[in-house]
Amino acid sequence: MTPELEQQVLAPVYLRGDRIVRAATLVHLVIAAAIAPFYDTWSVAVPVGLLAAGMFWATSWLVPGHFFTRVVAGISLQAFCALHIFQLHGLPEMHFFFFTSFTLMILYKDWRAMWPGALLIIGQHIVFAILHNSGVKLFFFEEPRVGVFKLFFHFGIAIAQVAIAGVVAAGLRRRVLTDHQQNEALARQLAASNALMLELERTRDRLVQTEKLATAGQLAAGVGHEINNPLAFVVGNLEHLAVRFDQEKKTLSGIPDVVDLRDCLSEAQEGARRIAAIVKDLKTFARSDDARIGPVDVTASLEFALTMAAPEIRHRAQVIRDFQSVPAVEGNDTRLGQVFLVLLVNAAQAMEEGGATDNRLTVRTRVDADGRVCISVEDTGQGIAAEHLSRIFDPFFTTKQVGEGTGLGLSIAHNIVSALGGRIDVHSELGKGSRFDVVLPVSNGIPRPTRSGKTPPQPIAATPLVRVLVIDDEADMGPLVARLLGTAANVTHARSGREGLELLRATPGGFDLVLCDVMMPDVSGADVYRALEREQPRMVSRTVMMTGGAFTEASARFVESLPYEVIEKPFTANDIRTLLDVVKKRSAA
Repeated sequence: MTPELEQQVLAPVYLRGDRIVRAATLVHLVIAAAIAPFYDTWSVAVPVGLLAAGMFWATSWLVPGHFFTRVVAGISLQAFCALHIFQLHGLPEMHFFFFTSFTLMILYKDWRAMWPGALLIIGQHIVFAILHNSGVKLFFFEEPRVGVFKLFFHFGIAIAQVAIAGVVAAGLRRRVLTDHQQNEALARQLAASNALMLELERTRDRLVQTEKLATAGQLAAGVGHEINNPLAFVVGNLEHLAVRFDQEKKTLSGIPDVVDLRDCLSEAQEGARRIAAIVKDLKTFARSDDARIGPVDVTASLEFALTMAAPEIRHRAQVIRDFQSVPAVEGNDTRLGQVFLVLLVNAAQAMEEGGATDNRLTVRTRVDADGRVCISVEDTGQGIAAEHLSRIFDPFFTTKQVGEGTGLGLSIAHNIVSALGGRIDVHSELGKGSRFDVVLPVSNGIPRPTRSGKTPPQPIAATPLVRVLVIDDEADMGPLVARLLGTAANVTHARSGREGLELLRATPGGFDLVLCDVMMPDVSGADVYRALEREQPRMVSRTVMMTGGAFTEASARFVESLPYEVIEKPFTANDIRTLLDVVKKRSAA
């Protein structure tokens, strides 16, 4: 322990000793005044008592707790002891005053402060012995002449008492310092334990949050699947109505407000397409292939994130897209979507709600000087204070109000980008906004399509009189496909996987196209597909799986393993006609 720290630890002890010694000097002053009348020692008691008490009171007031004050305390107490012995004509019992004085010095737990007073006592005995032997009787000695041995016996008591008190004081000093060190160690352990408990609490909260997100992802996938089935009927039937409307345009021309009716139909189609896009984004958010690394289309991921963040941005800022043509990056589209979503939401929340006309949220893509892809998210919000910039990626650090943020978003985003071999740079000025630059390595591969469906994009007219089997537990799916294809196909609908297998076994090779839903009770689409692989391999090339969102792990793996097209609900007539042509060409080959 350093001298400075020792002084800091013992300072309260020294100050408490000063207070007690002040009280002790007053007691001695009272005793001197009480003894004076009996022995007629007023002339000595008053000046010596006032001097002894006064010098300590002055010193303790000027330099409280100082080593000099402790030395003066010892001298003052010994002066009172000498005064009392003189007043009582050297009674042996008065030597107990020495013991009392030195015991009081133990309060300071400083053996060094006792010796100056003790040396004065030794000097006083020697001087008084010389005076006594010279004929000046001061009532300190009973002997006619004081020898060396007798003199040593007199002040030897003082030396012994100082030595004993010094040992005790040194031991007490060590104990105080040791106790302080132990208390400090316990305090550090307690602080570490509290920090660990806090970290465990935060980890638990993070796990709870992760569990909530996982549950939300499962719910999103499940809800998406349930929405897509009825949405397929809405989209398909609206398309059928639009086609019939155009076919019957001449007949309908005499109906009042026919243009308004056509506009209503177009707006309904647009609304249905927007619902389909939202559900598709939910499925992307809930995808289970988080660990897959490959080429990713940055623009598509940014558009997905902008769609998901739209509710936060809409009332706060105008979005400015400055997308340059950039190559695919090496990453994971789900994780990058999460990174971009965090940055966009943070940027939006940095701007005041209601300032959409004045605020700007700019999203840029470019290739930097090192050939890496740079994605910038820039806002005109409140900015980040300079002292916070070094901590914004720390877990649980947030400048938001309690309840508005967990402090995990930027930390997770930073970890994701770092794991992909990239980095996030921050540029911010308080009151002027912030810019986050995500720099990622370029991929050598071709990015996967943004939707899991593998339907070719070029529609062509369907071949007439083809046989189509629809296997789907939704009652309206068969009529919908029949309505979309019209007279171009003969559509048969099986309401379960079991019924579909029975029809396929009863008519081997009798269908030009089989549309089979992935998720069905009892016998699933995967079961139907595997049965065809075993029993009718030729029908596998004519089979196209339909999905409203394969949200279980097993079904997702099955969809990804398929060698041929997968069509997502909701689909259009062009999608079905394209499939017919592709399947017929594949079967002919």
